[in-house]
Amino acid sequence: MSKIFLKNYWPISPGDTLNETVAYLFCQIRNKIAFNLTNKSKFTLALDLLLPNIKKELFSIIIQEFEELLLDILELDLSIDSIRILKSKILYDLIYKSSHKFLSDKLDIYSDDNMIINEKDLYIRIVLQEDIVILENLIICLLFGSSQLYGNAFNKKTYNIQYLYIEIFLQNLVIRIGDIIVYLIFNTEFTSDKVRLILQQCDIYNKQYLSTRGFEELKNNLLYQNLIYFYIDQPKAIYSNRYRIRIFSPYGIISKTVYMNRTDELKHLSYIQLFTTGLVELQDFLIPKIKYIMFITGKIILYISISFLDNIAQFFFRIIIRSFKKLN
Repeated sequence: MSKIFLKNYWPISPGDTLNETVAYLFCQIRNKIAFNLTNKSKFTLALDLLLPNIKKELFSIIIQEFEELLLDILELDLSIDSIRILKSKILYDLIYKSSHKFLSDKLDIYSDDNMIINEKDLYIRIVLQEDIVILENLIICLLFGSSQLYGNAFNKKTYNIQYLYIEIFLQNLVIRIGDIIVYLIFNTEFTSDKVRLILQQCDIYNKQYLSTRGFEELKNNLLYQNLIYFYIDQPKAIYSNRYRIRIFSPYGIISKTVYMNRTDELKHLSYIQLFTTGLVELQDFLIPKIKYIMFITGKIILYISISFLDNIAQFFFRIIIRSFKKLN
């Protein structure tokens, strides 16, 4: 396969080229999780709780489950319309299967009750609003090519999507699913002490959070971060057609902002979130005018100040001249 092609656009239709590109993509992401997985973004992640080698195992499980999910969709011969209808169930299945495999392999926890997803939780609501759309478009691109997308999800020309966009959104999905799995461990029927005890016994715990203080600090930081993001940052991002992603890099997990058409998401915002977009719109309207008024006011003040200083200078200059005349 042409490396030049991989660096440009995603295949637009099913075929050998699409299959080879998908295989290359999954090979590439497996290579990337083999390196530094430290959180280098300015945002707290639930994944911070885990040791780097455990993060790698978790990401590997998610990638494997996602590949099996794609194969299941092909085997069931689901249409694009069916994928769009079942997108919520597909996302839940990916989270459940990945989390259960991780929990059974690492924590010896097998009860389904431990991974109940509370849809009223802020982080879950964020995932439902954002990642379902990403997952739907990723599956369609990976199985049917970019020509089957609608709504200009990734770019202005739907059928002309860069390979890099698919790569970074897949990386973001893997990181996000991993993060929510660890986040759900916080919200099981266990108390914080029992969760921490299990993690310590399995030797998957980042030593930074061994103490009760460190553990609770991480949970509180996540709670505060999700609160700010859901009510302030997310509405602003949707209104501005921006999407915050996390990707793998040689330096660790980093955060980037990319363009994404999110117009359809505006109708799903709550009243408080819509109020935030209203403030953004008001800000966009007022700030340029306030800046212009301040600019004009500044010029007037500067002109008056220069004139005043010029008059004072002329006054003192005349006094000095008169003094010299009297001396002569």
